[in-house]
Amino acid sequence: MSSETSEFQVDSNPDYDRESELGAPIIDLQGIGGDSARGAVVINQVRNACADWGFFQVVHHGIPASVLDEMIDGISQFHEQDTEVKKQFYSRDATRKVLYLSNYDLYKLKAANWRDSFGCIC
Repeated sequence: MSSETSEFQVDSNPDYDRESELGAPIIDLQGIGGDSARGAVVINQVRNACADWGFFQVVHHGIPASVLDEMIDGISQFHEQDTEVKKQFYSRDATRKVLYLSNYDLYKLKAANWRDSFGCIC
């Protein structure tokens, strides 16, 4: 059961709608609104993708590509700023509207997994 769509190959793996060229799960949200059976399928797909891969790609989410491009551009601009500017946002206080931190699970894991994270609670 393999067929082509305009952008992705539909795979016979029942756990996900599709898989990327690298095999990562792609979850299709088309038709989820008002369809509880489809919603249950998507919830299961998200659960499986998180357990199997730790991430997934979502398609047909309704967010315009221009908004996604602007978001990526904004994040890039933030990380390209001088360290002194970024320090203003550095915090582990989860109640803040904007958070910038490194290694958010630093005090929970035995080994450090260094990365910078930037988040916004809107």
